[in-house]
Amino acid sequence: MNPRPAVVARRLIVLGAAAGVALGVWPADRPRRIGYISFFPRPSSGAVPVFDAFFAGMREQGYEEGRDYVMDWRDTGGKPEGLDAHAAALVADGVDLFFCLTTGAAMAAKRATSAIPIVFSGVSDPVMSGLVPSLARPGGNLTGMSAVDDELHGKRFELLRELLPQAREVAVLWMPDWVVNRNELTQIEALAPRLGIRIRRVELNRVEDIAAVIPPLGRTRTDALFILPAPWHVYSSAELVTAATQARLPTIGVERYHHAGGALLTYGADIAALARRAAGYVDRIFKGAKPADLPVQQPQTFELLINLKTALAVGVAVPSRLLLRADEVVR
Repeated sequence: MNPRPAVVARRLIVLGAAAGVALGVWPADRPRRIGYISFFPRPSSGAVPVFDAFFAGMREQGYEEGRDYVMDWRDTGGKPEGLDAHAAALVADGVDLFFCLTTGAAMAAKRATSAIPIVFSGVSDPVMSGLVPSLARPGGNLTGMSAVDDELHGKRFELLRELLPQAREVAVLWMPDWVVNRNELTQIEALAPRLGIRIRRVELNRVEDIAAVIPPLGRTRTDALFILPAPWHVYSSAELVTAATQARLPTIGVERYHHAGGALLTYGADIAALARRAAGYVDRIFKGAKPADLPVQQPQTFELLINLKTALAVGVAVPSRLLLRADEVVR
């Protein structure tokens, strides 16, 4: 383990409503404050692998929670609104750094400050969402780990074809108000025909519309529901997947929260590994590096997650070759 950093960091202090920033010297014996905004309260240890991975990554860098840093956790109680207010409050309280695990949280932090460093991890597409202008040169006060790889959607549809070899039409659930989805949908519509699959666009902007949008799909020729990520899925994936399962639609997810919500098959970046790597960026910033000089990194490892309970409910037999390759199987 590395020794506890001896470098004296500069602390950004926000003063008053004008948010004027003054640079001060940070006492070496005071724990650094990391602001974290979320839809949910902090989980207990072991409940969510991604948080445990971040804390493990911090320990690898020589930091112990409580001794070297404290997490200032603010949550919205599972409600979609409130991230901006929490981000602004943390800025006013003078946190030293933001750590964000969702695109929505990172965007709220960016709206709240252009000075305090922000490290994100596992976000959908930091360029398309407007978090950074480019991966190589993020500029500004944000950097971190992206969950996007150019080949991911192609791999997901190959897996879908293995799971459902007779599938001819796939409904792609997307959120028109979410800019990231537009680019992803364009990619999917370009690659799907090569696999003999038609794409049906299905718009869904909010959780309240699930009951009106999903059940009717079960009465069409749609063979599966492919779920593009949207901010509200973080806290409502279970409702979405339940509605699709009741409509006898196999669900293909792209984020671990889709798997947590019960999606039949999910393939995406290993977000726990990303969070562990993000701790290295936190360490470098604490030692004086600027976020603008740290390129956004892309995933190196990926996860195949399968839910056999959901498969049984929709009448799909998962091929043994997929089960053998799966990183996690819910039975």
